Order: sequence, then structure tokens, then C-alpha cells
Amino acid sequence: MRALRRFLARLSAPLTRQQQEQRLREEFDEHIALLTEDNIRSGLSPAEARRRAVLKFGSLEAMKEVYRDQRGLPRLDALASDVVFGWRQLKKHRASSVAAIASLALAIGATTAAFRLVDAVLLRILPVAEPERLFFLATTFVDREGVPDYRDDFDYPTFRRYRETVGDRADLMVVGMTARQDVTFGAADETEKVYRQYVSGNLFGVFGFQPHLGWLLTPNDDLTPGAHPVAVLSYDYWTGRFGRDPGVIGKTFHMANDRFEIIGVAPRGFTGTEPGEVTDVFVPAMMNVQAINSPGWSWFRIWVRPKPGVSPEQGRLPLQAAFIHEHREHLKEFHSDTPKQVIEAFLGEKILFLPAAAGASRLQRNTGALCSS
Repeated sequence: MRALRRFLARLSAPLTRQQQEQRLREEFDEHIALLTEDNIRSGLSPAEARRRAVLKFGSLEAMKEVYRDQRGLPRLDALASDVVFGWRQLKKHRASSVAAIASLALAIGATTAAFRLVDAVLLRILPVAEPERLFFLATTFVDREGVPDYRDDFDYPTFRRYRETVGDRADLMVVGMTARQDVTFGAADETEKVYRQYVSGNLFGVFGFQPHLGWLLTPNDDLTPGAHPVAVLSYDYWTGRFGRDPGVIGKTFHMANDRFEIIGVAPRGFTGTEPGEVTDVFVPAMMNVQAINSPGWSWFRIWVRPKPGVSPEQGRLPLQAAFIHEHREHLKEFHSDTPKQVIEAFLGEKILFLPAAAGASRLQRNTGALCSS
């Protein structure tokens, strides 16, 4: 209890400053008076006796600081003084103070927004099984200015060839670019916008997902172009558009020339594979009928997950071999006067396995390049 009383006394010291100052002065005066009396008894004059007493006792202000440290909380006392001084300065220079506070608020807001963007686009890991073993394919090239670059979009005929080349070393997935599209629900005449993403039927299984409601796409949805007009809603879209109505399963909507049936709701927290974009509806890649057999029609990324026991490099090497073979075939189409350095650069291109744990999108790529510059 005694220790608690001493602490409370020290804590309240800045709040009773005038009383403390008065008490300190009285104590100093008493000590100086006693020393002065001793000096007078030793034969000194009253004036000389007091002067020597003051010198022996020390500077009044210096001793006050020592006593304040002993009896108060110096940091709290200093903080109280700083707050009072700061408030006076703010009142004295109101216009500049308002401008400074506004600038500080804007800076804090901008910094917070920037961090949230970086977190959402670059740092946040997809809620999938073994995200560290997810990759997406990219092919290198040198642009017209001689700067190394890569592209990560593919056509479906290439996907077929690569899937056969990889065989049982890895799972390959079609992961379409998120796009906005008009849809019509039920018999209503009014259309609404949704963000649609074409994906291969094995994607949800490779990601280790279980449906929140209904069921998800399966590899059977990849068998025949246009044969499976079904759709899976994202949890967020199901919540916002349908109020989490379980009766949504079996409902239909029109998109382009097809009528899709809603078969399930994706697990909560998964809003697509492209950071910066939020997918509402997932549909089978085979429903993009016109693009399935069209070489050069690039509309998706190829994602890869090596099988257990297979390293990413072991999965990449057969693709690299097939890639170089295709390049050598394309060399036959080059003009005979093509510069040697152009041919060497063409044959030096590679297939890359880029990490996809945080997803893959154009915004992510641009933000990453901006952050690294």
C-alpha cells in the first residue's frame, strides 16, 4: 500500500504543479536558513553566512530538477509541458496548423491506401491448398527496344499440347482473364453486369476446394465444347445478389447465347485468381466455344501444380523442350535475310514457372514493377 501511495503521489505530481513548486521552495528556504544559522554561529556576518549557505546547498533550479525527478514522473511531467506548449502554438498559428494537420492526414491516408493495395495485390495468399506449389506459365521474349519481357496468355490448342507433354508430372489448368459481361436472370428483360471467369473443370479440385453450397465444376465439364452450360457463384456475389438464399441452386441466367444453370457456390474467401479483380461467376472453359479450336486466340493463363514428388523444374523441362521444338519449326517461316541476332534471340526464349501463390493479374504485374523500380 505504501508503494502504491508513493506511485499515485508521483503520478499526480504534474496535476498539482503549483503546490509542488511552493512546497519545494519552502523546503529549500528551510535548509538554507539552517545553514545560514550555522555560518553565523561560526563568526560570519549574516550576508556572508547566507551567501555561503546558498553556494553550499547549490543552485535552486538545479535542485528543483533533482527533487522533481525523485517526487514526480519526469517523462509525464515533460509530456504535459509539451502538450501545453504545442496547444499554445496551434492556437497562435491556426492557419498553418490546419494546413499541417490536413497534409499529415492526407499523407497518412495515402500511405494506408498504398499499403492496402500492395497487400491485396502482392502479399495476400490465395486460400488454396499448398499455394507455394502453384505456378503460372510465361514465355520470355525481347521487345522491339531490346528489353527482356514475358507474356502469360495462351490459346487452347497450345494448352492441349502442353497438357499432353506434361503428362502425369503436373496438373495444368485453364484460368481465364476476368471480364465483365451482361447477364439476364430468369425471365426478366433487364440485364445486369457480372464479372465472369472461364476456368477448367479441374481447377476447384486442384485448389482443394469444397463447395459452400451445391457442387463445383469437375473435369467432366472439360470434355465437349458447349456441352456443360453450368456456373458456380462466388460466395460474395451469392451474398450480395441473392442474400445467401440456398434456393439459388438450379436457377438459370442467360449469358451471350447460352442459358446457364447455377450448380453451386464457391467457398467463402475465394473471389477469383486475379488480384485487383473480383469474380462473380465461374463457368467452364469449354463454354468459350469459338475459342477452343482457334490457334492464336489467347484468352487465359495456364496454371500448373506439380504432382507430389515432382519439382517445378522437372515439370518445366519437358515444356521447355516442346517450346524450343516449336520455335525451330517456326524458323522455317523466317525470311532468309533475317539477322542472326534475331534468330538467336528467338531460339533463346524460355518457358517460365512464375509463382502463383498470390494469384496473377495485369494489375499485380504493373504494381510489382512499380514497387521494384
